[in-house]
Amino acid sequence: MTAGRAPSTTDNIAGTTVLVTDPPENGALVVEHREDWTEVYDWTYSDPSPLAGWRASGTGAPLSAAHMGEWVDRTAELVLATRPCRVLELGCGTGMLLERIAPHVDAYVGTDIAGDVVDRHRADARHGVTVVRAAAHEARSAAVADALGGRAPDCVVINSVTQCFPDLPYLTEVLRTATAVVAAGGTVVVGDVRHAGLHLRHWRETVAATEPALDDDALARTVAERAAADRELLVDPAALVTAALAGGRRIAVAVHAKTLTDDTELSRHRFDVVLHVDAAPGPVPRVLDWTGDPLAGPEPVLLRGIPNALLRPGPHAVTAARLRSDLAGHDAAVLLDPDDPELLAVARPAAAGVRPGEALAGPGRAHEPLPAFVRSRVGPLARRLAGPDATVVLPLVGPDDVAAADAAGRAALPGGAPAGTAGPADAVARLDAVALHAMARVLDAGEPEVAPRHAWLVRRWRAELAAHGDPGPQPDGALRAACTDLGYPPAMVEFFAAAMAHLPELLRDEVPLQALLFPDGEIATALASYQDNTINTYLNGALAHLAATVARTRAEPLRVLELGGGVGGSTRAVLDGLGEAPVDYLFTDVSRFFLDLAATRFPGVRTALLDVTTDLADHDGRHDLVVAANVLHNAVDVRATLAAVRGVLAPGGVLALVESTREHRPALVSMQFLMSARPGTAAAGSGDLRAGTDRIFLTERQWWAELAAAGLRPVAALPGATDPLRALGQQLLVAT
Repeated sequence: MTAGRAPSTTDNIAGTTVLVTDPPENGALVVEHREDWTEVYDWTYSDPSPLAGWRASGTGAPLSAAHMGEWVDRTAELVLATRPCRVLELGCGTGMLLERIAPHVDAYVGTDIAGDVVDRHRADARHGVTVVRAAAHEARSAAVADALGGRAPDCVVINSVTQCFPDLPYLTEVLRTATAVVAAGGTVVVGDVRHAGLHLRHWRETVAATEPALDDDALARTVAERAAADRELLVDPAALVTAALAGGRRIAVAVHAKTLTDDTELSRHRFDVVLHVDAAPGPVPRVLDWTGDPLAGPEPVLLRGIPNALLRPGPHAVTAARLRSDLAGHDAAVLLDPDDPELLAVARPAAAGVRPGEALAGPGRAHEPLPAFVRSRVGPLARRLAGPDATVVLPLVGPDDVAAADAAGRAALPGGAPAGTAGPADAVARLDAVALHAMARVLDAGEPEVAPRHAWLVRRWRAELAAHGDPGPQPDGALRAACTDLGYPPAMVEFFAAAMAHLPELLRDEVPLQALLFPDGEIATALASYQDNTINTYLNGALAHLAATVARTRAEPLRVLELGGGVGGSTRAVLDGLGEAPVDYLFTDVSRFFLDLAATRFPGVRTALLDVTTDLADHDGRHDLVVAANVLHNAVDVRATLAAVRGVLAPGGVLALVESTREHRPALVSMQFLMSARPGTAAAGSGDLRAGTDRIFLTERQWWAELAAAGLRPVAALPGATDPLRALGQQLLVAT
């Protein structure tokens, strides 16, 4: 990544708004941000002490040498536990890790951006050690390759460096190169990462300790100001793992807690991650809840839900340092809960704590210093170009935008909540029971006659019944009651009832599902499925707000591409959200029926035939917003299709993806008949991670992993993790 073109602005710089796109990964402002840190390091490393520069965030007081010595010892142990032979350290600094690890390996290559420290290492030549000047993203540079002697490292170390990165795209580029250069079966150790989930807590503790006279309101304001002004990058495990998956290699992950003895911000608010690249699967542990004994349970075991006494005191709480002491002499690891930074876990053996990367992937949480840095640089530029009244609009979809989109979706619901008196999860379970009994009724009647293309559906039915059992005959009205509580209109109830009544004929291909979904060519039933129900009303409300947000941060007209527009449920939402904003809207589908329908329903919208599996890579055009509602699961290879989607997005463009992220048993006896491949065509998922599973829908985590591998940055998922609407199993996933 080298200095290149600066962020672009709109052509009309004489107006009151200067539009700045997201700085590209090689943008001049990213380079400038990195050079600022270079100056900091050059100054810090002017002190020859290997522990120079480590001070508490709030007070500025130096952290003790003993504490820092333990800190680096624990990290060296973590690296050496991977049994490396050839180590590449990105950002080796004064050499604290180098000194501890190099004597135990065949070759050690270090890089750093500070010229003085590189010169010092070169003057102090050690056998088997080479240090070159390079930034963290330059692991594939000629200088590093020469230092490695053409041999791939089996361990790449990135320790206490990520906080200096400008943003998630830069972290992603660093991890992409690190995972690219490491040997198969090797590891990337990302150490001393500041946890974004504890960002506000860190500043609350710091401000409360240094300014005890502040009242509650003043404390809250000061904390918010200090957190917003924080010049360092913070991420949580989900965000970091997703960045690592962008390299496209198979990643398994262990998230380690800091087991330092002293209670400081290093032991409270940081974590380590070990990425295992293209490694053989490890043992599958038995997962047990914490009972107070780290040696409880048969191996392999994962003990979870351990309150960290530094963050969540209580009768069963314990510190990570105490767990480490209790486990001394055992093959075990003290881990951090990837979803809750106040909880610890214990894996025995240590390999039992390694999880597939896709199990942790997600947009996660991050504090990125680059946006504030950009504003500080671009603001003066905008005033010079457009006068003192100019404003700068950065097209970043942030937490406030996500919260506003969620509120807009909720406001679109009748009364702001699902219809009916029962909770969504209960209604989903009742509707699932109706569908399971319909499957059992067909299979219990004897081996069904099945058209070859529908054989996969019968296998899925058998798997679902084996896992959940036949709930038995359902009460009269059970289908209608469950659908009513989920906000489905009568047309949807009639469709489900008709599909379940005709399952034998559907399996034999004597009745096409389209005949039930579009009776007499009418679209009311299809609209009930994709638009006129609780979850889609919410999602469309959120999507409308998202479209308006994107429009406010782009030059006019907004360029929108909709993939697989179908009956236009999402089209209506986007157009409603845009209102009078100028838009160039291209509606695409594989069916001329839907194109003709869109041309009638949405005057001014352009239409075109397009198959996301075969045509997208050749699509000519770049778009600010790509909408794909309930279509990309049709892809033969979802990662390849997502890469093609990335190719049609303009820089900083947004993908709004609506997908089912759980198994819908009512869909298995209705809509999923549409997913059976025609003879001579490839089945959905047959070329990706779904191959051989008979599954159509990806989980949310799988979507994030595939989006990251395709070069798209996860932003948000709605409904959120704790929202009751999540039980309905459809989500709006936003990536850029």
